[in-house]
Amino acid sequence: MCRIGMRLVQERKISVAKLATTEESGVEKNDLHGRDLLTLLVRANMATDLPESVRLSGEDVLSQVPTFLVADHETTSSGTTWRPYALTQAPEVQRKLREELFTLDTDTPTVHELNSLPYLDAVVRDMLRVHAPVPDTLRQA
Repeated sequence: MCRIGMRLVQERKISVAKLATTEESGVEKNDLHGRDLLTLLVRANMATDLPESVRLSGEDVLSQVPTFLVADHETTSSGTTWRPYALTQAPEVQRKLREELFTLDTDTPTVHELNSLPYLDAVVRDMLRVHAPVPDTLRQA
């Protein structure tokens, strides 16, 4: 895993370096490798305003990936716990959301189809606001 991971870090470094040296070609930064976690970490680590003494080694960049994955797992599990509970406390919201979801023609909607549901978007955003995975001491709802 380490060998493959380091190869991926090297590939991202090369891509980010090529992008930095590319003249104004009209190519968006995210068009070359997207906005995946590894590319963002490498790009941040290679920022020109970052002193060499605080840059991470390739191994250190790679070791940050599990940290983000664990943090994402925690926020996802927290949301999975609180959202159904919140819906049980608001039957009218639950009813209206169910009506909107039943407008879909499939049991396995695409991301595009889910993004086209305004009430679902509003419910998810409000639940993230009220039941945020970040402790209240760090934010104000």
